[in-house]
Amino acid sequence: MTLQAKEYFEKAAENEEAGGHYNLGVLYLKGIGVKKDVRMARKYFITAANAGQPKAFFQLAKMFHTGIGLKKNLGMATALYKLVAERGPWSSLSRWALESYLKGEVGKAFILYSRMAELGYEIAQSNAAWILDKYGERSMCMGESGFCTDTERHQRAHALWWHASEQGNEHAALLIGDAYYYGRGTERDYDRAAEAYMHARSQSNAQAMFNLGYMHEHGEGVPFDLHLAKRYYDQALENEPAAKLAVTLALMSLWIRTNYADSFWVRLIDSLPELFPKVGAWVGDVVLDEGNATILTLFVCLLTVLYFRDRQRRRAEIALPPHPNEHDIPAPFVGCKRLEVGNWELGLEGNFTELKFNLSDLHLYLNSSGSGHSLSDEGPEYLHHGVMVWGFSFLYHPVAWACKHQTFIFFSKKFNYIKFTNSIIEKVLIELKDPKDAKPALKFFHWSSHKPNTNKIEHGIQSYCLIIHTLVRARFLIEARALLESVVKKSSNDGSSSGFIVVEMLFSSYKSMDSIPLVFDLLIQTYSKLRMFDIAFQACKYIEDNGFSCSLVSFNTLIHVVQKSDRNKLVWKIYEYMIVKRTYPNEGTTKMMISALCKEGKLQKSIDMLDRIHGKRCSPGVIVNSSLVFGILEEGRIDEGIMLMKRMLQKNMIIDDVAYSLIIYAKWKNNNLKSALELYDEMLRRGFRANPFLYTLFINGHCKEGRVEDAKQLMQEMQNMSLKPYDETYNVLIEGCSRAGKLEESLEFCEEMLNEGFLPTFSAFNEMVAKLSARRDVDRANAMLTIMLEKGFIPNEATYSYFMDGYGSEGAIQEVLKLYYEMEYRNHSPGLLAYTSLIRSLCRVGKLMQAEKYLRVMEDRSIAPSEGIYESLISGHCQNGNRIKALQLYNETIKKELKPRSGSFLELVEQNYNAGLQKENKVLDA
Repeated sequence: MTLQAKEYFEKAAENEEAGGHYNLGVLYLKGIGVKKDVRMARKYFITAANAGQPKAFFQLAKMFHTGIGLKKNLGMATALYKLVAERGPWSSLSRWALESYLKGEVGKAFILYSRMAELGYEIAQSNAAWILDKYGERSMCMGESGFCTDTERHQRAHALWWHASEQGNEHAALLIGDAYYYGRGTERDYDRAAEAYMHARSQSNAQAMFNLGYMHEHGEGVPFDLHLAKRYYDQALENEPAAKLAVTLALMSLWIRTNYADSFWVRLIDSLPELFPKVGAWVGDVVLDEGNATILTLFVCLLTVLYFRDRQRRRAEIALPPHPNEHDIPAPFVGCKRLEVGNWELGLEGNFTELKFNLSDLHLYLNSSGSGHSLSDEGPEYLHHGVMVWGFSFLYHPVAWACKHQTFIFFSKKFNYIKFTNSIIEKVLIELKDPKDAKPALKFFHWSSHKPNTNKIEHGIQSYCLIIHTLVRARFLIEARALLESVVKKSSNDGSSSGFIVVEMLFSSYKSMDSIPLVFDLLIQTYSKLRMFDIAFQACKYIEDNGFSCSLVSFNTLIHVVQKSDRNKLVWKIYEYMIVKRTYPNEGTTKMMISALCKEGKLQKSIDMLDRIHGKRCSPGVIVNSSLVFGILEEGRIDEGIMLMKRMLQKNMIIDDVAYSLIIYAKWKNNNLKSALELYDEMLRRGFRANPFLYTLFINGHCKEGRVEDAKQLMQEMQNMSLKPYDETYNVLIEGCSRAGKLEESLEFCEEMLNEGFLPTFSAFNEMVAKLSARRDVDRANAMLTIMLEKGFIPNEATYSYFMDGYGSEGAIQEVLKLYYEMEYRNHSPGLLAYTSLIRSLCRVGKLMQAEKYLRVMEDRSIAPSEGIYESLISGHCQNGNRIKALQLYNETIKKELKPRSGSFLELVEQNYNAGLQKENKVLDA
C-alpha cells in the first residue's frame, strides 16, 4: 500500500500538484516506505511551498526551528509560522474582501478587511487603511454618531497603518509620516513625521531615507544638518537606483545651499514647494516624456552659471562686508574702542586707539594712548604659516556675537587664521548657552576642532560639558547623546580617570549654563550603553547625593543592560537604591527584575515562599519586592530590610501578611525567637492567619535550641490547622531530632516526607546517617537510602563517606567496597572524604596492602592524601609490627609538609623502643 501511495504521489508531483510534492516530503521525512532522507524531504517541501502549500511552509518552519534538515534560524521559523497562520481557514475572508473590492463593493470590502485587521493580519490592516484614505465616505466606516467624520477616518487609518508598520510594512510607516508632514487628517507635526520616517527607514525604505534627508536639509522636525542630509540621500540612492534623478537634484540643492548660503539661489530653492503647483501645471503643458529632460536641462544650465560665477569670485579680491552699524552691535560693545581685523571692526573694551592686523603681510600696529596694555603683556603671538594665537581675554565676545549674527561661512573666513585656546572656546560656549543659540554653538564647537589652515585643537572635557548643557536645554538630544558618548570614551581612555570625571565636570558647569536635570539622565543612559555599569551606578549615587534625582527611565536603562550582563548582585543593588531614593518601579522594571530572578534560579523559590505565606499566587511586583527584602534579610542587614519594607507598605508594593511574615523572619534571623513569637501573636490578634512559612521558622528555632519536643508539638498544631508542611519543615525536624539523638523520630519524619513527595536535603539526611552509623545501626539508614534512590535522590560524597565509616566500624569491609564501586558506577568520582573513609576502614581490618593500593589510586587521580590517611596507615603498620614501613610512611608525611598528630609519632617511638631499635629512634630525634 505504501509503495502504491508513493507512486500516486510521484505522478501528482509530475503534474506539478503541490499536494504530491508535500506528501513525498512526508514519506522521506518519516521514512515511510522509503529510506529516511531529510535532504529529499526538504527538497519536496520547498517545491510544495513554492506552489503555495501551507503545510509545506509549516514543515519548513519546523526545520528552521529545530535545525533538522536546515540550519537553525529562528527568524525564518517565525516568519514561516506567521505565514502559515495567515493562510489558515480565516484567510478566506481575504479572498472574499478582494472579490468584493473588485466588484466595486468598497464598504463590504472595508468591513471584511477590518475583521481580519483585528486578527492581526498585516495585509488587511494596510488595505483597510488604504480604503479609508482613498474612498472616504464610500468606505462605510462607522463612528461614534453614525458614519465617520473625516477626522475619525484619518485617525482610524493612522491606527491601522501604525499596526501594519509594526509588523514590518514599511510603506504603512511611510504613509503615517506623510500624514503628519502634510497635515492630512491631523495637525502638522514634523517631529512625529520624522519618527515615522525613521521607523520606515529602519526597514530600508528609500523614500523614507529621502524624506529624512530633505527634513535635515531644511531643519524640519530634526536638527539642521547638511552632512546628515547628504548621507540620507546617498542611502536612498543605494536602496533604490530608480531614484537617481531625484537624488541628483537634491544633492545639487545641497551644493548650492553649502556654497551660496543666504543667496538668491537658496531662497529660490526654499520657495520651490510654493511654486511647485504652478510648475506642475506648466510641465503638464509639455510632453510628459520630455518633462524630466526639461527639468534636468534647466538645472544643468543653472549649475553652469553658478560655476562660472564662483570661478570669477575666486579670482577677484574678496570684498569683506562692512562692519555692522552702531545700533546692531550688542550692548556690551556699544561705546567701546574698536578692534579692526582686516576691514572688519569689532567693539572692544580698553584704551586701544587703533589695532590693525593685516593677514597677508602679518604686520601689527599698536598705538596706545594712556595706560593700555603693551604688546608684551597679552598681545598676539605669531606661529608658522600665518596662524595667530590670540591671547586677549576679550576675544570671546566678538566670536560669540559673530556666531549669533553672521553666516557661518562668513564667520569661518574672518576667524580662520586665529588659533583658539580651550579657555577661549569655553568662554564662547558660555556666551552661546541660550537654547536658541544651540545650533551656532554646535557649529562653532565642531569648527574649532576641525578648522583648516591651523593646528587642530583637541577639545577638553569642560568644553564638551558646556556644549552638552546647551544642546540638552535646546532638546537636541541626538547630538547631546553623541557628544556624551564621545566625552565618556575620551575620559575613560585618558588613563588618568575612569570616566567619572564627566559627572563632576557637568556638575561644576551646571549653574553657569542654567542647565536642566535631564543632562544627568542622559549621562547615566550613556554610561549604561557603554556597559560602564559600576561608574553608572556610582554616578547615580553622586547625582542623588548632590540634590538631584535620576529618572525612572535612567534606572530602567541601567537595570536592563546590567541584567543582560549576568551581574545579578548589581541588579538588586540598583533596584534597592532606586526604591530607597523614592523612585518607584513600573511594569517594565518589574519584568526586568523577574528576568533577573529567572537567571539566578530563584523565581520558583520566591513564588513558593509567597504561596506558603499568602495562600495564593501574588502579583509579579510583590514577588520582586518580597525577594528584594528577603535577600537583604539573608545578608544580615536586618534594620535596612525592615526600613525598606515599611516604605514599600506605604506605597502598597507589598502585601500586609507578607510584610508581617518577613519582619518575623528578620527577628528570627537575628536569633530573637522570643520577640518573633510576640510579633506573631500580635499578627494573629490583628486578624491575619498563621501560615506554614512561620510555623517552619518556629520549628527551626526550637530545633536549634534543642527543644525538639516543642518543635514536634508545633508540627502537630500545623497538621491540626490543615496547614501543609513542606520540604524545609521536614528537613529541620529530621536534622533536629538526629542531633538530639531521637533517631526513631528522625526516621519517621523522613518516611513521612517521602510519602508527601519530598526529598530531604544532603545536610539533613547526612546528619541522620552519621548518628545511625555512630550507633551501629547503619543498615536502617541504607534501607532508607535505597527507597530514596528510587525516588530520584542523588547522594553526595559526604553521604557515601558516612556510610563507609559506619560499615567500617562494624568491620563489614565488603559493604564499604560496594559503596565505593557504586560511586564509580554512578560517575560520582570519589574524593578525599570517600578515600579517607575507605582507607581508614581497610586499615581497621588489617588490609594494609589494599589500603596502600587505594592510596596510589588517589595520587594517580591528583587527589592529595590528608594527615588522617597517613595516620591510619602508620597506625595499622605499627599494630602489625611492620615498623620499617611505618617509618617510611611517616617520612613521606613529613616530606609532603603534612602534620600528623602526636599520637602517631609516640606510637611509632614506642614500637621502636620496645624492639630495641635505638638507631631508628636517633633518626626520629633528628
